Amino acid sequence: MDALDVLGKAINEADKAGNESAYLSAIMKIGNIYTIFDDYEQALHYYKTSLEKAEKSGDKVSTIKLKNNMLMCYAMLGKHKEAEACYKSIATLDMGNKEINNFYNYLNQALLSTAKKYYKGAIFFHTKAMKYAQSHNMDGHYVAAEMGQIGTAYEGSGNMKEAEKWYLECFKFSERGKYVGPLISSCERLVNIYRKQGKDQLFVKYNKLYAKYSDSLFKQKDFNSKRSLINLYENRVKDRHLNILQNKN
Repeated sequence: MDALDVLGKAINEADKAGNESAYLSAIMKIGNIYTIFDDYEQALHYYKTSLEKAEKSGDKVSTIKLKNNMLMCYAMLGKHKEAEACYKSIATLDMGNKEINNFYNYLNQALLSTAKKYYKGAIFFHTKAMKYAQSHNMDGHYVAAEMGQIGTAYEGSGNMKEAEKWYLECFKFSERGKYVGPLISSCERLVNIYRKQGKDQLFVKYNKLYAKYSDSLFKQKDFNSKRSLINLYENRVKDRHLNILQNKN
């Protein structure tokens, strides 16, 4: 919540100062926050705006990062044509770090498989990505996210037993490491599975945990108020640009 508030102020101040680099960094991060809330449409709005600025300034590293993030959004939304076009446009990965490049090579193939509903391929590549992150001691967020994605792929294929197993793995791992996004999403997935299976005790248990963590970490009312603030800052930027154009005219 605090990050959204600060980033909203940042885009306003960066625009006033004419600092394109700071503006680009801020709106990219706003997009990242929306993905935590699974609001992929809104995340895409910020990523597309960021991409336009990154390509215009010749910032190749940011361009690649943004396209990777956009591929993830398209895959989660099931937009396979957009996902495939995005995947092809990425070409050679260069995110300034060899390990990150190798990890995303696996992840992007997994996301493209997900977008095409080819779950066997998604499971294969998400597992590759997870094991790569583990073997190279990458940040636990990468590992946790892949555990959740493996569960999602199994759920998509109809294998609820394996899906439950991986969601539980993700939940335990994320709870220990306090990895917010995977923690909340794995909890929510378990709630849905247990509700469908009529496992009332497990449903109640994880529903309480979901309510506890989502309320304490996300605070939905605060989130909505911060969204309004960001819209206000964005409108200020638009008004400023309109005034400049009117003065020129």
